Amino acid sequence: MNSAFREKRNKLILFSFFIAITIAFCIGSPYPELMLLHHSATILTAAFLVFVIIRNNLSNISFAFIIAFILLHVIGAKWTYLDVPYDQWWKWLTGNTLSSVFGWQRNQYDRLVHFGYGLLIWFPAREILHRWYGYKPRHAAYVAWEFIAMSSVVYEMFEWLLTIIAPADQADNYNGQQGDMWDAQKDMALAMLGGIIAWIALSIKTRFLRKLEK
Repeated sequence: MNSAFREKRNKLILFSFFIAITIAFCIGSPYPELMLLHHSATILTAAFLVFVIIRNNLSNISFAFIIAFILLHVIGAKWTYLDVPYDQWWKWLTGNTLSSVFGWQRNQYDRLVHFGYGLLIWFPAREILHRWYGYKPRHAAYVAWEFIAMSSVVYEMFEWLLTIIAPADQADNYNGQQGDMWDAQKDMALAMLGGIIAWIALSIKTRFLRKLEK
């Protein structure tokens, strides 16, 4: 079994897992009217992953990072980002809620997903820039971070436009602003922070491996 076939097989396994989890989380959603809007991103990502499987032009770690991020989104799509019941899950495990431990006044799941976007998507973006478009590794790292920042801005603009054209209750449930006037700025900042952390982590790993080779 050659390495290319093994890589493609592993991608197919990861993709099948992603599809199965997505279908499972679509069942019993308390907000079925918002499912299609939420899962427009899921469908686009699935199409991109199919392209990657066919071409086998992305590493398995980048492929796994993309799936890890979109599964965070799939969880949010089931309950909307306003109502993901992480407090109930944590209470079942520990007897306390995360909100009581940290003094949170709002559901923080949307913050996690924006941070996860930068943390998990920076590496695949860097690899795509390097492998597909010939960027030097250092340039690819910076432009990948710029991509995280730019796409976060575009997404927040999309949410703003949604509040204009969609019914107020649907827009609020989708956006998850929860009364925070700085919600968009915080979300963008968290995505960029996640990208910086991923960048630093890869730099540390690279330097460590170079020292081992000496």
